[in-house]
Amino acid sequence: MILNIKQTQFGAEPEFEIEDTATGETLAKCTSLNHISTEIVFAGQNAYTLSFEPVLQEREGEKNELMYSILEHNRPVGGLYTAEVCQKRILFVSVGYDYYKIQFYDREYQLYEIGLGTDQHYLCLYQDGQTAAIVHKPTEVKSHLDTYTVYLENAQYRDIACIAALFIDGLEYSSNDEIADSAIKEEYLSFNKELNSKFDAAFLERVRTNNM
Repeated sequence: MILNIKQTQFGAEPEFEIEDTATGETLAKCTSLNHISTEIVFAGQNAYTLSFEPVLQEREGEKNELMYSILEHNRPVGGLYTAEVCQKRILFVSVGYDYYKIQFYDREYQLYEIGLGTDQHYLCLYQDGQTAAIVHKPTEVKSHLDTYTVYLENAQYRDIACIAALFIDGLEYSSNDEIADSAIKEEYLSFNKELNSKFDAAFLERVRTNNM
């Protein structure tokens, strides 16, 4: 399954549509209020809200900052947290890389943002040590309207993959202060080898092949 998440309006209240590339069907529409609250409504099905709640929480012996809570039909079902991998310490400085933990119902996911060069900007969603979804963010952004392509082998990860993509968009790529109608290039690079190894090129190729 391959989905396109297309931003249709930018500014203080950006809007998005989620489309199935195989059928052209619009699966969901999303609206945001200054990225403080984002609502994702799948046609005739689930309705999720991401609510911005930056608070420090202690979970499983770790201190993680809760960035957004996840609600389904206004019922709490999870949250998105900052996290880090410490590979070593130099004096009092931790050396490693950052990622996000996502609690969604009774499952925990890990979300890694990886940049390998021009037009190779990926969000890699893991569950139980395996790739669940890969989201590609193109380098070029036209008229400040972001797009994301979601690659899935199993449709059960559709909702959480879309939630993860819109979470990153609101956190890092909002265009509230942009007014010009133009094209820009946003190249993202990551240099940590362990982090970059989370990108599974074979997964991406399988999904593309199976959706040809």
